[in-house]
Amino acid sequence: MTVSSQEWTAEWLAALLPLEGENRTRLPQIRLFRHSGRRDFSLSEQEPHLVVFLSDGFEGHMGPVIHRYPALSCCLLSASDTIECRVGQASQAEPAIMAMIRIDARVASELLLEMSQELPLAPDGAALGRSYDMDEPMRHSVGRLMQCLRTERDARFLAPSYYREVLYHLALSQQGAKLKRLFQANEKQQGINRVLRLLKTEYANSNLTVEEMARLACMSTSSFHVGFKAITSKSPLQYIKSIRLQKARALMLSEGLSASQAAYRVGYASASQFSREFKRLFGHSPSQEISRFRRV
Repeated sequence: MTVSSQEWTAEWLAALLPLEGENRTRLPQIRLFRHSGRRDFSLSEQEPHLVVFLSDGFEGHMGPVIHRYPALSCCLLSASDTIECRVGQASQAEPAIMAMIRIDARVASELLLEMSQELPLAPDGAALGRSYDMDEPMRHSVGRLMQCLRTERDARFLAPSYYREVLYHLALSQQGAKLKRLFQANEKQQGINRVLRLLKTEYANSNLTVEEMARLACMSTSSFHVGFKAITSKSPLQYIKSIRLQKARALMLSEGLSASQAAYRVGYASASQFSREFKRLFGHSPSQEISRFRRV
């Protein structure tokens, strides 16, 4: 796969860019933007984002300094950063296109923890407003991530691994030190990460309480609850419920288990409660979800 030209953008992304301006995608972390004429706007987000410029035409203004953003370059935007941007030359035939990729705190923190021995001890040299050319491995990763957004099935099953792959290459790039500064696990995050690793295998343990999880994290129950939700966007019990339902769905689809069998396997004592919560999360009952999957 070659990812090196504006033809790549036109071929793969045209169907994802029906609107002028912002376009939502099948992955909530990713938004795409198409501009067909001159436009001024501010890059400012409440959470860290990776901004990927998929075509020429963008520039950033930092006081008297102007940064040009060439195609297939990127910059890491923290929650405190604001860049005044301008779309210069763009048209309907050759629009200016960029992607905004929100960086999930849990995924980034876990990845940096796993890579702690592999990351270079480089200083944070990422200047605000400056973009950096993506190297070939990162371009390939971004290309795969963008390509899988075209179908719901690819987005569901492939996007999470490609998303993590993009963050992996970002961590190894010139902006890796800034990523570490934003997401490097402190003592509190390390404690919560210990709990997250435990929950990957112990999600079916109905005896595991929030108080026990807080003790494992070496935190008070109230502090653990707040810190856990800041990383996962869910309370501990909501997170466990989400894991159980996802695992149960996988068991029904891959191993042919019935709804009640899957429910008990993942720790539910009530099949009816499982069915209610399954429908609330997935929008379909367990039997409807199995039928939908078999029709695909």
